[in-house]
Amino acid sequence: MSRPRVLAAPSSSLRLWAAALLTVLLAGATVAATLAAVAPPPAPSSVHRGPPLAPALTRRLLLVIVDGLRYDVATDPAKMPHFAEEMRTRASGEIWAGPVSMTTSAVLSIGTGQRGRLEQVVRNVSAGRPPFDTWFSAAKEQGLRVGVVGDPAWVQMYGPDLAEDRLDPEGVAIDVDFNPITFRSARELLARSPDVLVFHFGTPDHQGHAYGIRSPRYAAHIHGFDEDLAALLREVGPDWTVVVTSDHGAADSGTHGSDTALQRRSPIYAYGPGIVPGQKLSHPADQLDLSATLPVLLGVSPPAHGLGHVLVEWLAVPETTRAALARGNAERVLQYARAVAEPARVDALRDGLARSGDGGARVDASERAVRGADALVAENTGLASGAAPLRLAGIAFIVLLLAIVLLPEASPWTFAGAASVLVVTVLLVIHVERLPGAWPNGVRIPLFVLGNVPFLALLVAPSRTSRLFTQLGRALPMLAPCALAGCYTADARPEAFVAAVVLALVFVGYGPLIPGGGTLLRGAGPRLSSLDRVAFFAAIALLVPTVLREGDTYSALFGSTALRDALATAVAALGAAWLVRPHVRSLGTVLVVALAAGGVLWVRPVLGPVVGRTLWLGLVASAVFLFRKRRAGEGIVALLFAVALVSRQFESIPVVASVVLATVVGRSLGKAEAPAAGARLATTLVLSTFLFGLGFTYRIGVQDGLDFGGMFWGAGAFNDAHVSAYVIGAALSFKYAAGIFLPGAALLPAWGEGRLPAFPRVVLAVLAYRVLSLFAQFTLAGTSYWTAMRVIGDLPTAVAACVGGLALVLAYRTFALGTAGIPQAPGRPSASPPAQ
Repeated sequence: MSRPRVLAAPSSSLRLWAAALLTVLLAGATVAATLAAVAPPPAPSSVHRGPPLAPALTRRLLLVIVDGLRYDVATDPAKMPHFAEEMRTRASGEIWAGPVSMTTSAVLSIGTGQRGRLEQVVRNVSAGRPPFDTWFSAAKEQGLRVGVVGDPAWVQMYGPDLAEDRLDPEGVAIDVDFNPITFRSARELLARSPDVLVFHFGTPDHQGHAYGIRSPRYAAHIHGFDEDLAALLREVGPDWTVVVTSDHGAADSGTHGSDTALQRRSPIYAYGPGIVPGQKLSHPADQLDLSATLPVLLGVSPPAHGLGHVLVEWLAVPETTRAALARGNAERVLQYARAVAEPARVDALRDGLARSGDGGARVDASERAVRGADALVAENTGLASGAAPLRLAGIAFIVLLLAIVLLPEASPWTFAGAASVLVVTVLLVIHVERLPGAWPNGVRIPLFVLGNVPFLALLVAPSRTSRLFTQLGRALPMLAPCALAGCYTADARPEAFVAAVVLALVFVGYGPLIPGGGTLLRGAGPRLSSLDRVAFFAAIALLVPTVLREGDTYSALFGSTALRDALATAVAALGAAWLVRPHVRSLGTVLVVALAAGGVLWVRPVLGPVVGRTLWLGLVASAVFLFRKRRAGEGIVALLFAVALVSRQFESIPVVASVVLATVVGRSLGKAEAPAAGARLATTLVLSTFLFGLGFTYRIGVQDGLDFGGMFWGAGAFNDAHVSAYVIGAALSFKYAAGIFLPGAALLPAWGEGRLPAFPRVVLAVLAYRVLSLFAQFTLAGTSYWTAMRVIGDLPTAVAACVGGLALVLAYRTFALGTAGIPQAPGRPSASPPAQ
């Protein structure tokens, strides 16, 4: 069997420029496709608000939202005796939140009748005014005064339509009980007797997040809250119509956002004027239905773009009025759907409505028409639209072309294997997060252990594992690096750290892989100096915080900010001195570099935009000049300075640690014999896996965790109060691209001089595969809040990393013919230049 020719000579100029063009195209297409999916569906200008469906049934309306309250908790007399009794005796039932089971999604649905789609993933923390019509604005136009207490999302979305508000305190820890503040504010507004009140109690949700739904702490809290809520509702006068519900449910861990039953199923009960006492819902309601029912109770127009059904079985009106209300609302919904979806399919729903009978039959037909219209609108917007799979297919096609250009010698079986890994990844993302109880972690932990077995085996049994890796040939990419590059973001965090650290130990301890098994090259480790060994293990220790917490990795490392900043300064200074020492003879120069590296962290916060950006771009230009002169060591240090200028102080810890770790690995492999031809494929793939793992660990460190909210949104601003988003985007892109380029350049002794000629091309192909994997997860599993939030936070950094990978490919032509500026082992001859 012939060997794969994946390790052939560098690509031609034509292929090089084709790769550059495709990388830029991939970046642009991914950004455009993501923004198109995240954007809320447009509100058609042809649809306008109609008149109220009926006269008012009540003078005053109180809507109470108990955040994160599950149906089974609310109906359990042992946990919430008063709430459970109300569910038993009042008009009640169950109501389901939308697939994105988050607070802002619920607030959007209740006020506008629109489902919270993917845009609520990025707007859950900071919501904005929706582009849709709302019944709050209709109430204001009709002269009704609306007040809100509690969650700020109501003001963020409907602020101009509200007469008064009393919001929860900002910036409190998630386990703080601020119920007393909310209850006090509720009584204050209740005494002012507005026409409509919304009380949104957020603390129960926070307690669930902090301690878990089944914990004694949550049980005690929710029992006490039940007493307090019952006391408040006893103070509400008989002229108020009261509706009590939740915005979403929760998993046992307190998490929500996914489309599982536990996280969507919520309780609801109502009483007062306009409500039939004790009437139970015949089947679960949809949260959208509140957007149609509440306006009917108040006698105001329902939202023009609403997709909810009026819960007429609750309304204290004659049967004929119920049928007319349901029919009139359905006609309104179908009018909106016809402006968004295919008219013929909407007309089919209207025909079915027209053929319905009277009374209950007409109500049922109206509800079917409304649900059908909701489904049609969903099919034409967001991730459920026909455009979503087309976008995914377009990204996949670009990635395939890029892989063919980068690796023309690769076998079709390699691409088939990568596709198989992608399918498995997406299926796991879809299903594992939706498992009940503690099962998600129960599945992830064995998968994590299983995924790291090959790397641990390489460390423990290098000879046998080396033989296996070299024998896998075309199948090896499925194991390394596709399995790691295809990981779901939260799983990739520990996987990447383990891959980086274990493979670093393998390469430093044993050297490159050799063909046919035997033993790995020994002796590379002992050639390291004592200082290199100290730097190696210090770098590993400094990267450990990236795997300990999902958020606030380095910012929470110490309670004292001064101590944390002092550590960052020391790491920057010592790391820069260690990196530059092999390239300069003067100890004074080393000292100056060390002082400058530490000082730049303190200078950045006081620089103005002109000086700061000039210095930043000047350092980048200097680095490019140094790399073109094949002075990689000095170029790396110049880029480190440039990265520091667009980073927070603590970010120097993971940045410097990543570069130092890669430098030790590069020096170690550079001192060993070059891999034989038969081992180049395995060594290239395993070294690419190491670089990807280290680059992802770098990304977690500088982002201070998994979530995109941890990015440094002041990067490149330099105290400019009116900084453009493009400047910040450019600075962030540069910083995340450096996360691949800097460690990759530090590995030059291992892959330069034609030792591993395919290495930079494989790295770029792997990074493109990462973008495809994330976009596939986003498209096919993005209806879960947590999946979409993680993936959206990871996609920009993955795209930026592709730019860093492209820079490595471009740098290959500079370093393929020599290694000036790269320390080599004494007496080792330079490799012959590869054939062009």
